[in-house]
Amino acid sequence: MKNTSETARAFELGQGIKDERDGGFYRVLGFIGRGGMGEVYEVARDDTGERFAMKCLLAHLARDPKVLRRAWHEAAALRDLRDPNVVRVHATGVREDGLMWMTMDLLVGHTLRELLAELHKLPIPWSVRIVRDAARGLGAVHTFAVHRDVKPENIHLGLDGVVRVLDLGTGKFHNLGLTTSGQRTIGTVPYMSPEQIRTPDTIDGRSDLFSAGVVLFELLSGKHPFAPAGVEKSGGFGRQRHRVRQHQRKRIGDRELRHG
Repeated sequence: MKNTSETARAFELGQGIKDERDGGFYRVLGFIGRGGMGEVYEVARDDTGERFAMKCLLAHLARDPKVLRRAWHEAAALRDLRDPNVVRVHATGVREDGLMWMTMDLLVGHTLRELLAELHKLPIPWSVRIVRDAARGLGAVHTFAVHRDVKPENIHLGLDGVVRVLDLGTGKFHNLGLTTSGQRTIGTVPYMSPEQIRTPDTIDGRSDLFSAGVVLFELLSGKHPFAPAGVEKSGGFGRQRHRVRQHQRKRIGDRELRHG
């Protein structure tokens, strides 16, 4: 049985969250989703009615000083960044119990993972433009960080046609000084560059470009380039991700044996 302190939601429907900067309140309108690092809610300002997505760390992670430092750096960097291809952070705050939150653009559209699940693969012009625009967003991110988790789930195509890079929660920030502890890898293995797997503390923005190339391959073909036999469609990729991880690690190891 899971620890209820880790599965309970941070905010309740209708709850108000105070913005200490100006005394205004955000009202929780609904729950959007939960990931490995945090939860996302739809909220609206009481005074203006403007709607945002509010992201907060999971309670058990918020007690980890390194995770908290990384979240603050993500929020501060994205709040200062004005790039059309990167999701924007508007405000940050801390609840009375110490829970950190940030408000971001409320996006309407689909992640690339959702599009792949529905369409299997995308037309060549769509695929090229989407990854081109995502690479432009990553170029802006690379002025202060390496994303480290570029994958279809973290690239969004809005109904307005704008491509945005999402989620810097696992980013490697240039001025943060945090390294990967022991053999722990940060990111999603099937999209990692070989150097991100082997020497994660030395990577730079080129590692993200490798990951973007994997995404482009998947958009064009409907398949993952490291997928073993029997893992054909991107829509079913998540259910067999462990097999792709094993296959990719084996291929990287084989290369090292041949060229080492």
